[in-house]
Amino acid sequence: MALSRSRPARIPPSVISGAAAGSIPHLWDLVGRATTQNATTEIVRLSFTHLTVECPRTVRKRDQLTAELKRQEERAFVGLIILSKLAERCDAELSPSVTEEFVKGFQDSVGVVSHWIKFYLRIGGLPVAFPETGTQVDLRYTHVYQCEMLGSIERVDPRIRQAFFSSLEFCDLMAFIWLARTREGEVYMDIEGRGPGDPVVYLMRVLLENDVGQETFLRAITSRRTAVDFASATLQRIQKAQALPPSEDVFRFIGQLTQITDRVSQNSTMFSRAFARVGYIQPTTSAINALSLAAVNAGRPHLLKFALEVTIQFMIHIQNLDTHILKNRRQLVAGDVISVMARIVGYLARNGPASHVEPAIDMIRLLAPYTTYPSIVMEFDRMIPPKIGLTEMPRDSKIFPVWQAYWVSFAQRHNLYTKDDAHIMNICDNPSCIGTLQHSWISKGKCSRCHSMIYCSTACQEEDWKERHHKECSYATEDHSACKSSGTCYDLLSRLYHNKLVAALCDESFSIMKEGKAADAPPRTIMTQFMDFNFPIAQVSMVPVDIDSSQWWRAYSQIELTFPQEYLFPRVTSMGRDPRLRVEGGDVRLVESEFPLGYRNVVRLTALVKRTEKGHVVLYSVPRYGHSTEEAGVHEVSL
Repeated sequence: MALSRSRPARIPPSVISGAAAGSIPHLWDLVGRATTQNATTEIVRLSFTHLTVECPRTVRKRDQLTAELKRQEERAFVGLIILSKLAERCDAELSPSVTEEFVKGFQDSVGVVSHWIKFYLRIGGLPVAFPETGTQVDLRYTHVYQCEMLGSIERVDPRIRQAFFSSLEFCDLMAFIWLARTREGEVYMDIEGRGPGDPVVYLMRVLLENDVGQETFLRAITSRRTAVDFASATLQRIQKAQALPPSEDVFRFIGQLTQITDRVSQNSTMFSRAFARVGYIQPTTSAINALSLAAVNAGRPHLLKFALEVTIQFMIHIQNLDTHILKNRRQLVAGDVISVMARIVGYLARNGPASHVEPAIDMIRLLAPYTTYPSIVMEFDRMIPPKIGLTEMPRDSKIFPVWQAYWVSFAQRHNLYTKDDAHIMNICDNPSCIGTLQHSWISKGKCSRCHSMIYCSTACQEEDWKERHHKECSYATEDHSACKSSGTCYDLLSRLYHNKLVAALCDESFSIMKEGKAADAPPRTIMTQFMDFNFPIAQVSMVPVDIDSSQWWRAYSQIELTFPQEYLFPRVTSMGRDPRLRVEGGDVRLVESEFPLGYRNVVRLTALVKRTEKGHVVLYSVPRYGHSTEEAGVHEVSL
């Protein structure tokens, strides 16, 4: 005999009629009796009738509320509790007619509900006593509890979610809750509460994941100061999470906050600048570092796989940013991301899940190319060297060769940076100058307009101005101004370091440079040494190039690039026509190298390199910006 499903007790008509009439005891009685199985359209409708509350502008504090306003407040609060209780298990048990009543009710009243919730939270919370326990909702918890109820309601039906997310009042309420602070100055969060995750962060995340919700939220936040406050509140949540015991939920909480940060930063310059202003990257990295160390010290190294997930999310978020590219990575290094990586890589190489090995390799590759920039190498110099763990790592691990390559290349780049002559600015942008070979002079003049050209003497500056730069300067000035405002300038120190890096790599790859062109190649073809720094160890190859073709200007990297600085075309192509390149077995080579500058930007450095008794030296170089035309370069920060 099949077991029959027990039916919930029928709700007495007197309770329903009393609740409909606004009796607070009857409403609380209905909270205890109503379930998804005995819910009716009548119960849903009567709950909505109590969600309209007066919100007098003259009321600034809770003690200014009249007795009637307090009753309205409690009726509305209890009505919302009834609806959220029914919503918790609506997916399987609410009848279609009740669901339709839910949808219609919130489509009509979401603005009103959001308005009164914000009103009562602003004047001092919603301190309502629960009859079944005799306890009162903690004032510090009411912001979280409201999000918990609204979060369960928005999941009832996609149409309710759309009604919520297209409402300016709802988005304004969410901004208010996100920014609200207790008397002690702390944001409202409850990661260790009744459900998985923090209700405030959950609701904000699903709001911003929705395109309509994101657009409406950005419309609701029109003040730059509010955007900065939003960024500060996000950072405070991360810092509060750092103080909690390490757990899967804590790491995922930081991942959710990273996703929120990424969504608003990618779609609003105001928010991107706001987060940059509060300096969130270094403290967020420090929080991940502290939690991963605490996990190891607590004997819970398996949590490092969750540390890996959030670290990759955060690094991809930084990769997605189009502004302050090098500054962002300096802050990542300053937060000791290397210790996080070493901890994770060491665990995965020994006994971590195989499914996390490839993501760990991706993590290394995300940061590796940026050790080619002196400002980031400098940041490493300020740190206590981490224990990188190569000696303890199994040699047959897939991670070992990548991690080893990363540190070998970094050691070489660091040694180059710390050499005695590393900072001697021996660059001259006059192509006919041969002073670079002297290694004894320092650049003395710089174009005061565009700041992109530097010379060894006034004579060289005057000659280059007359021959070339007077045609370039106005365009270069516009480029410099645009890059300076976005924090993406390729400075002279980086070019000096890259010149020396290219020369050092030419010393290592001298045998490759001897490769000749094919016998049937056109006369205009020369062999160019191409260096790609998008890997832990630079990839070097010889590429035949037709100097007179536009293909050379467009480049031949792994991704499709455009180079908008057309005014540099004559200067760059003239390098390819240097007669010294035509000498069979000559000492001068044309070298092109590619340095990443964000996920869709690179710097292409074209250089004439000469082999001397002391090694290779860059005679002359020209940098230009390249932009990826492939959408595949955009990374999603997903959970």
